This record gives sequence, C-alpha cells and structure tokens, in this order.
Amino acid sequence: VVELVHTASLIHDDIEDAADIRRGEPCAHITHGIDTAINSGSWLYFAAYSAIENAKIEITQKQLLTQILTTQIRRLHLGQAMDIEWHKNNNSLPTSDEYMAMVRMKTGTLASLASQVGIIAGGADISQSEKLGKIASDIGVAFQIHDDIINLTTGNKGKKRGDDIVEGKKS
Repeated sequence: VVELVHTASLIHDDIEDAADIRRGEPCAHITHGIDTAINSGSWLYFAAYSAIENAKIEITQKQLLTQILTTQIRRLHLGQAMDIEWHKNNNSLPTSDEYMAMVRMKTGTLASLASQVGIIAGGADISQSEKLGKIASDIGVAFQIHDDIINLTTGNKGKKRGDDIVEGKKS
C-alpha cells in the first residue's frame, strides 16, 4: 500500500517539478511520456485501495485502513499543492511554520501512512495507530529536512546537487 502511494506521488511530483532524474534514471515522464506517466501514477493510487480490498483481513481492519489511506492521500496532495504554489510563485516565501506544515503533509504523511498501516494490520486500534502515526510523521519531517540540506551541500544520490533550487523549491 505504502510503496504504491509513494511511487505514484513521485511520478506526479516529477512531472509537476519538471524533474528529469529520479533514483539516478530518467523520470517516467521522460522515458514514457507525460500522458502515460500521469495515468500510471493515478493508477498506482487506486492499486493501493485494491491491495487493501484484496487483503485477507477482517472487514473492520479493511475499513480502518481505507479510512487512513484516504486521509493520508488527501493530506499528501494538500502538501503537494503548497509546494507547487511556492515554486511557481517567485514572490512567495513560506514561513518556517508553513514549510513545516507542507513537509509534514508530504513526507510526514508517507511515514505516518507506513506506520499506521503496519500497526492496524498487526491488530492495533485507531488510538494506537494515531499515536504512532504522529511519531512517524515527525521522523518523516526530520528526514525531509535532512534531505533538503544534503541537496544543497553534497547532493542526493540519484539526483543532481542543487536541483531543488533549479526547480524553485522553497526549502
């Protein structure tokens, strides 16, 4: 579930950022075209729901996982919308709090989703899932800040050093 959502978000993000390299290889939209990449990314979001639907787990777990997935995908897209607005608007400069909110919704959401799916599949309740989700979200935020710093200093593996600046990111 998580890898399907993560890969979908990367395909769409690369198109929106006009990126040309992902994980050291040409991005999907470069290799296969924008139309195929958009469709593939969108399909992956739906495949995540299918994975839950086809899982051999209790119906109550499926319902909870579907609710969590829907909430997290919605948050992921809100964070992406903030990121797009900032890098398309040269006059926009987010505050630290706005940047943290965006990162929490983008990268923090994926970490939260991973932990929540895992703990629910393991039999935990929603309260435990939410607590772990917040902790994982904090870890995701820390990861993204570290990733942004590396992008500016030594460069990230599989990407170009400073490409966040070239793309107009406000990190």
